[in-house]
Amino acid sequence: MLWRRGEDSNLLDISQGLRGETSSISQSDRSKPPQDISQVIGSYHNSTVKVVNAIVNNPNFRDYLEGRYRKDYAAYLYRNAKLVPQVLTNPAILKKFSHRKARAILEAITPIKDYAKISLGFKLDIDTQLLRKHLPEKTVSEVTEEILKYELKVNESMRKSIISQALDSLNKILKTNSVLYKLALVTQFFTGLRGSEIAFMFKNWKTRKKLFLDDVVLITLDYDRKKKKAYITLIPRKLYNILNEVLPKELSIWWVDTVRERYGINTSIMRKSWVAITVRYLDEGERNLLQGRLKTIEVKDYIKHILDISKRYKEAFTQYEYLIDYLSESLGKGNHNPSS
Repeated sequence: MLWRRGEDSNLLDISQGLRGETSSISQSDRSKPPQDISQVIGSYHNSTVKVVNAIVNNPNFRDYLEGRYRKDYAAYLYRNAKLVPQVLTNPAILKKFSHRKARAILEAITPIKDYAKISLGFKLDIDTQLLRKHLPEKTVSEVTEEILKYELKVNESMRKSIISQALDSLNKILKTNSVLYKLALVTQFFTGLRGSEIAFMFKNWKTRKKLFLDDVVLITLDYDRKKKKAYITLIPRKLYNILNEVLPKELSIWWVDTVRERYGINTSIMRKSWVAITVRYLDEGERNLLQGRLKTIEVKDYIKHILDISKRYKEAFTQYEYLIDYLSESLGKGNHNPSS
């Protein structure tokens, strides 16, 4: 439950007070001396901090996070949200944290603003772009750590490459009877798309334009979700043939959580392995284009070279196309549940 009136009465009072102070700023006389305006702005800022502080210390906020996100991510957001009031009071404090920690604190601002809007009907005006200017630079050790974390994962004293972990996960899911999850994971392996983008493509399969480039098929996604965009993707023609027989299908946007909970598979490994496979064949801009990370203004320049990109994509994934054969065989054995 997002709202328990008794527990949140003080928070509601604070938010209503903030509305009043916001109004006083907009209606204030511009002819007042600068120091009076500064006092009003200072009061407004202090009230913003008070509202945020009340939210992050309210048990209903934690309930909200746990109801919206998976448990480990909810705990991560809640832990970092506690530091947001300090950052709003003095943004320079971000410099005292590591780059990763500082970004985590700013990441927690979004659910705070969402909670304020949903539970209080109040819009918190927090300029996250301005706060990002206070982010510390990554240290050399942080960069090195990220590279190592990306390339290797320690599991019971054994180190497996990112690609090996992805292949293990695919072998695991292909032995199950879940048609949609098999299709989704294999598609994610060959596209590097986010889980929500896979769900979008599966649902809108018939309306997406396709371009056949020899043994590779280009699919226009036109996926736009705030800052996350995916313009096109490439898949082997053999995989396209399978998908075209089954899709469209409704796949929950939260399917990655279900796969993790039900089969112990973290689907992010597919996206990471895609990068690991293509890094020797595609440059950064080309990979960003296919993973929805390229700026809109740059897309048209890379699209001009899509035929060449598709050929190098084909080279990168040729050795893994046996997985599509395994997928086809597993789908032909019957006793499947196409809705799971």
